[in-house]
Amino acid sequence: IKVDPYGIVLYGEAKSLTPSNRKILLSHLGQLVLTEPWFRQYRQEHDNLSGVICNELVDIVKPIIVADTTHYSFRVLILEALAEGEYLAELEDACYQVLEIPSATYIELRAAITVIAKFPKLDKDRLKSFFDKAVSSESDIRLKADMLSLFYDKVLFIEDYINTLKLATESKDDLAAGGLWKLEFLPSLADIPTILDTPLLKSKDDENSDDRFHDNGYEVSSIYQNLLQRY
Repeated sequence: IKVDPYGIVLYGEAKSLTPSNRKILLSHLGQLVLTEPWFRQYRQEHDNLSGVICNELVDIVKPIIVADTTHYSFRVLILEALAEGEYLAELEDACYQVLEIPSATYIELRAAITVIAKFPKLDKDRLKSFFDKAVSSESDIRLKADMLSLFYDKVLFIEDYINTLKLATESKDDLAAGGLWKLEFLPSLADIPTILDTPLLKSKDDENSDDRFHDNGYEVSSIYQNLLQRY
């Protein structure tokens, strides 16, 4: 465990460890994050984190999840381990608290909502409040798209979908190509006419129009085109 803690994770051996050895593993992973913060960069998709966190580690993990000082890579690793592992009710509130950390990065927030989506009962008010706080930066819009893909028709609805597309057209940040593609198949056929009837894109001839038409506007127009084809 001390020599190669990530090897334990990579080959899915954590779940065979005793709780005391999992505690040791978690400690060494935390140390590894500080010395090699990008150690998962090229192998993350091959991780097997399902056995890293167990019920006996709840009291250790909870303060790590919510602390402002926790390295983001370590917080993400723990959250992804929770997403892959057993449901631990005692850590629900800690996962929601991640959404309230001012310095939390997009990847941390995405990891938190991925865990929350697996909870048997959602705190709809808390999720909706967080969704509404995100403004119009590129990471805000990506996160809104992630949340819509996880919580559409459960916590978020058609008005949230339309507002996200509207923010994308108004944002001064360029979205990554395909950043909104996950939204194409979310609305039901009954919702599509309402979305298509909502004008979001300015004409290129509009004197108030800017270059958004040439980047984010095309992302949104692609969504509209695919919705129209579905309908």
